[in-house]
Amino acid sequence: MKNNISVLLLVIAVLGGTALRLIGLSDSPPSLNWDEAALGYNAYSISETGRDEYGEFFPIFTRSFDDYKSAIPIYFMIPSIRIFGLNEFGVRFPSVILGIINIAIIFLLVFKITESGLAGLSSSFALSIEPWAVHYSRTFHEATTALFFFIVGWLMFIYSKKKNYLLPISMFSFLLSLYTYHSNKLIVPLFLGILFLFNRRLILTYPKKILASTILVLVGLVIPFIFFAFSGQAFARAGSTNIFIMWQAETKGLRNNHLLPPIISHLIHNDTYYFLQAFFGRYLSYFSPTNLFLKEPPENALAGNSLFNSFEFVGWLTGLLIPHSSTGIFHRHWNRAGKDYSYSPLSLSGKPLLKNTTKRWVNFFTCLHLHFLGGLYS
Repeated sequence: MKNNISVLLLVIAVLGGTALRLIGLSDSPPSLNWDEAALGYNAYSISETGRDEYGEFFPIFTRSFDDYKSAIPIYFMIPSIRIFGLNEFGVRFPSVILGIINIAIIFLLVFKITESGLAGLSSSFALSIEPWAVHYSRTFHEATTALFFFIVGWLMFIYSKKKNYLLPISMFSFLLSLYTYHSNKLIVPLFLGILFLFNRRLILTYPKKILASTILVLVGLVIPFIFFAFSGQAFARAGSTNIFIMWQAETKGLRNNHLLPPIISHLIHNDTYYFLQAFFGRYLSYFSPTNLFLKEPPENALAGNSLFNSFEFVGWLTGLLIPHSSTGIFHRHWNRAGKDYSYSPLSLSGKPLLKNTTKRWVNFFTCLHLHFLGGLYS
């Protein structure tokens, strides 16, 4: 009976999330953004000719606006465009499907970590209505596809502890996430490194065939990625949006715009101070209660709107102050599965290196989502 109720509530969460993501999809947002238009056209072109707009045959990365985007989201889009046409609905529908699936996956992920149906359901209900999740499920972004592969890989890794054959599948999903979006090229290697570090003894007990298959998957996908990196395709975007380039332009107006005494001016208006200001400013901006629960800065996708719902503030506060309280649900399962939850903040490590656009933080938002849940159950 209890299991039936849990299933029913999960179905309600999924149906509610489906409604928020699907109703009026063609009209809200009111038009395709330029990335959606470019990806949609390339999906149509590849489905018709096998080549993208630049004539590349079934590419892995496709050139777009003097950048190279992963073609993996484009291949997700092709069936939808073939069925619904080259229009707003056809372009966005795959993102809706992934967003809906993510609601169910987050339930399984949290339930597996906590062994609590209530925690899993709370997480699913929250994700189904969180503004950032709804927004990026109603517009087609590579970040949504990358997030899907990321949490699938995470879930499969946790399940592989009992079903070892899922380990290669987990690595395959993680590496697809790495291929799919810019920020995941930093996040995935860091995340996998800590994941293997914490679980190395257990992994070494897996059957040799499983370990060999896992190594084969890693080598088979990492070597081509290195080739794409050296060819300039995999990291083309990072060349123009990393902090080592952007901080000088962002602080240019501050250098001589002050009336401070020379001694104080030298302490504040120097390259070291400006760089640290830009670095930590990026890092801390997405721990800001204002950005998270009141309104985003004007330059971001959800400008004037909150990323999370205001009722999640309690979880944010307690989750950050006492993330592993002795009474917390995640703390109680630390020895069994807590490591799979607790190193999630590592995925924030590369973020200060990137331009602050909301879609590059979706993995971080998912980790914060789990922190909110941990805080509520602390």
